[in-house]
Order: sequence, then C-alpha cells, then structure tokens
Amino acid sequence: MIPELPRTDIPTWLRDVEVDARGRITTLFVASAVLTRSVYYPASGLDGNPLERLGAHFASFVYADYDGRFDAASVRRDLPSVKGYRVLGDRRLSRDEADVGAWTHAPGFAGRLGRPFALWAILERLPTFDDRHGPRRLSFLFLGADGVAAYEGFYAANGLAPAVLVIVHPGTGFGGNWTDFADPGGPLCDAVIGGGRLTPTHLCSHPGASGAAPWPAYDHHVTTLHAAANIHLWGRQSP
Repeated sequence: MIPELPRTDIPTWLRDVEVDARGRITTLFVASAVLTRSVYYPASGLDGNPLERLGAHFASFVYADYDGRFDAASVRRDLPSVKGYRVLGDRRLSRDEADVGAWTHAPGFAGRLGRPFALWAILERLPTFDDRHGPRRLSFLFLGADGVAAYEGFYAANGLAPAVLVIVHPGTGFGGNWTDFADPGGPLCDAVIGGGRLTPTHLCSHPGASGAAPWPAYDHHVTTLHAAANIHLWGRQSP
C-alpha cells in the first residue's frame, strides 16, 4: 500500500463486465471508462510489476508494445501472472473499438513492427485474497502499437490522461524503440504534457542521471516502488 494514494474501489463498468462460458468478454468496450484512472505503460512487454505494485490503487491497466514478438495469441497465453488474480476472460477488440493499425510513429523500425492488435482481459481476484490485497477485478488492455501514437490516438483523442504513466526499460537503443521515452524533450513527453492537455498525476520510472525523475515536471518523490530494480513513483507539486 502507498499512503499517498487512495485505495481503489472497483468501478461500476468493471463490475458489470460479463464473460461467457468460453471465457470471452461479451460486454461492450467503452474506451472512456477503461482509460479513466488507468495506468499506462508504453514499451511494456508483459511486465507484471505495475499490476502487482499498483493494483491496490488502480483497477485499469493499459499496456502498449509494437515488438513483433507479441500478438493476441501470445499475450493471451502469457498474460502476466499477478499474485492473487486469475484471468476471468478476454476478447480481441475490433477496429471500431480500437483503431490500433493507425497508431504508429516508428520511422525506420518497420521491420520490427508486429501486426497491430488490441486484447482486452479481465483479471479476477482469487477467493483466498480479500480487499486488502486489491480490487475484486482488474482490467488489462494490451495494445500492439507504438506507445506515443497509442497515447495520441487513445488518451489525447478522448481528452483523457492516465493516472500513472510508466516508463521502465523502454527499449531505447538496442531495445529497438524509435525514441527515448524518458527524454523530457522527446515526442512521448510532448504528447503527454504538451499543449495544455490533461496530464498524468504520477510518473513511475527509474531516476534520471541527477537522481530525480526523468521528466522535471514530476518533482515530488512519492515512494520507492521496487528498490532492487530502482523504480520510483513521482508526483507533480509544481503546476
């Protein structure tokens, strides 16, 4: 638990998601609901740490990664094993629900791009755990897309921002990312906090060279989320 963050109550839209006997989500996907108070993790791979460490405070997680290793089948097979949760059901989203194919800003990396897709899954808390562990359900959305363009096409286009932005091992250099997400002058930072948009209240990241958050706008150290991996949570004190 993080004292500066409120515990999350399972939102009504998530409580009402229905799954059929085959494990397929049958409920309509509503982007504005899924994106509100979410945790956004571009260049995520299938890193389950944010779900485990922030799941008590947020119920919706949006991951994005354009690496060709990932497709709907592999993500479904390897969904993060989050302590205390199981996969209740999932569904691949249609183009009308998430136009992932339009979300790419990866010049020079076309050979690394996988086929665009969006897989939505619902994780359900195991009966041996209670509310102190986390909400009864978590929403997990994986976008096979570039992290910058997905932010612009999903969050900014809907006039929304995640509650937490995660920048952890974003694949700069040999990892194949076309831009450095930690760069305060880079396109991700511009997409997230440029132009007077709504902005995330928190940044989850490794510290920059100075020991502070890589983006100077996040000038308040909230807590160390993972000491061994040197991952911290930062907030904004300055306007």
